[in-house]
Amino acid sequence: LDGRPLEERRFTSTYYDTADYRLARSGVTLRRRIERGKSVWQLKVPRGSARVELELPGGPAGPPERMRKLLLGLLRGRELAAVARLRTVRRGLRMAANGRASADVLLDEVAILDGRKVTETFSDLEVEVVDGDEHTLEDVERELRKAGARRGDPRPKVLRALGLDPQAALPAVRPDASPVEHLQA
Repeated sequence: LDGRPLEERRFTSTYYDTADYRLARSGVTLRRRIERGKSVWQLKVPRGSARVELELPGGPAGPPERMRKLLLGLLRGRELAAVARLRTVRRGLRMAANGRASADVLLDEVAILDGRKVTETFSDLEVEVVDGDEHTLEDVERELRKAGARRGDPRPKVLRALGLDPQAALPAVRPDASPVEHLQA
């Protein structure tokens, strides 16, 4: 693929959910990511075929209060606990799509951790639009397919790590619902 190489990144993500995977079953992801000594909490909520992400700094004591408040309706008094820990090495490049937009093509080498022990590994290819729209994704997808890429496991990394069935994790609301509607559901 043609493009400008991106700096390699290494990070560890600890995913949080309830014992009955309430967040995952609602299509919501909550994680704490540590990269280069910096800790951030990330909350991803479905929006159509994509997801909206909220990122706030925070330490190991738990998600920032603002995120906790957003999750009250989903949690309904259930406690959050760490459910998976993943170590990722990310490499990629920034591609131009038809000279009008750009996207990052990212290859993640993921290790599922149990303490310090690696229990499983997998690779994940992602495309993130930097400047453009859904047409940019279509253009990049065509280029990836020409280069030999095939559709892989569509589940988010945490669902793969937990071995959860993607059908069991589908949101209980219509796919085109807004992020607020997903949280309200």
